Amino acid sequence: MKKVMFAVIALALVAAIATPALAVTAEFKGQYRVRGYYDSSRLLLDASDNSHAWMDMRFRLQTTFVINDSMSVVTRFDALDQRRFGTSDADNKYQTLDFDRAWMKIKTGYGLFEFGRMSGAQFGTTFMDDETERDRLKYTLPMGDFTVIAIFEKNVERDSLTYPAPDYSDSDTATYWLAGVYKSEPLVGGILLGYTNNKSMSDIAFSTHPYDQNFWTIDPYFTAKFDAFTVQGEAFWRTGKAMEFDRKVYSGVNKGLEDVDFDAWAWNLEGQYAYGPVSFQIGYAWMGGQGSDPKATKVKTLGTLGGDWDKLWILTTTENDDLYAGLGGPGVGNISGYGMTGQNGAKVFYFGIGYKPFDNLALNFVYGNAKAEAPLSDKWSKDYGSEYDFSVAYQINPNLQYKAIAAYLDAGDFWQFGDSSVKLTNNYSLFHEIVMSF
Repeated sequence: MKKVMFAVIALALVAAIATPALAVTAEFKGQYRVRGYYDSSRLLLDASDNSHAWMDMRFRLQTTFVINDSMSVVTRFDALDQRRFGTSDADNKYQTLDFDRAWMKIKTGYGLFEFGRMSGAQFGTTFMDDETERDRLKYTLPMGDFTVIAIFEKNVERDSLTYPAPDYSDSDTATYWLAGVYKSEPLVGGILLGYTNNKSMSDIAFSTHPYDQNFWTIDPYFTAKFDAFTVQGEAFWRTGKAMEFDRKVYSGVNKGLEDVDFDAWAWNLEGQYAYGPVSFQIGYAWMGGQGSDPKATKVKTLGTLGGDWDKLWILTTTENDDLYAGLGGPGVGNISGYGMTGQNGAKVFYFGIGYKPFDNLALNFVYGNAKAEAPLSDKWSKDYGSEYDFSVAYQINPNLQYKAIAAYLDAGDFWQFGDSSVKLTNNYSLFHEIVMSF
């Protein structure tokens, strides 16, 4: 696999060298945003009812250095990302500057080659997406309506690490992706296959019970449009070894432990209909829960619906840190928070209506009801609750947008965690944002 990878890189470099050099030009784009938040009671407990309100900001700049028609280098950095108003430079909780992406692009007659740190964890619809940075070697080959994508992705690297001792040589993690995407006028669809080989927890320095992990990811999606009606769907399945305790050198500390397999999946189906300035949507999302069996030898949940899938502001968004990581208490979080809540799975039904009285003004209302699929305790209720969201998006001019959200969660009994004597309170959340782009 590595020999093939290096051969591909060599081919791309030869093609790049053969291209005549021109003067370098720079292209800039970015944005500056200011956001405000208010949560009435993120703990959802009547006895601990306390509100939170704050504002934050972010400046983002992406620069493309165009060397010639075939070669370019793209960089991006964020400044003051999530820096809350009123915090000092001495507060290390908020990064002042994050240079998060830099990668080269080489266009050839054999496809597009990209090498470096770039966007990852996105495919198909926004369901199960969680955009972040990934270190990749990426190849894209368009063939008419069909596109092939191949990616080598390094997730963890501990080669030659000398601390903690000893000198590790292969405690790393890599993922190999292969995707095919078809795009036509009425139909867009594709499938992503991934194989992850994880050795980052295979040594005693990194895990009390060292294990290997290798698994497959299968992610098909489609979007079909028929006049005013659009339907889309996506599924996500992970299968393979979650924890394999087979290294003889650690047979003592791993004695009696059974291997753990992945058998986790989720899916989403959504329909949309537009009639003039009015639009409607209805959908359902499902994700398996881990269940209450303490002796289970399968990982049955993906733990999140995806950080980019923000159908419900309180129950599924990741834009509000207090709800993402702390809804219901520290370490609990909402369904998309990778915290305890996501381990219970989800069944989310939602519908909404939108209205655009003008081209630059959009009003939307969404109702959602969510339940746990298989709670970690059989004493817990499955009812996450019902949520009502109203949002306004106003494009003041081509470079300036204002957005506001008002959301209300009628909290379900899940948040009692099996104690019926706990008195819950509902939460309403307000959000507004102004973004200047260039």
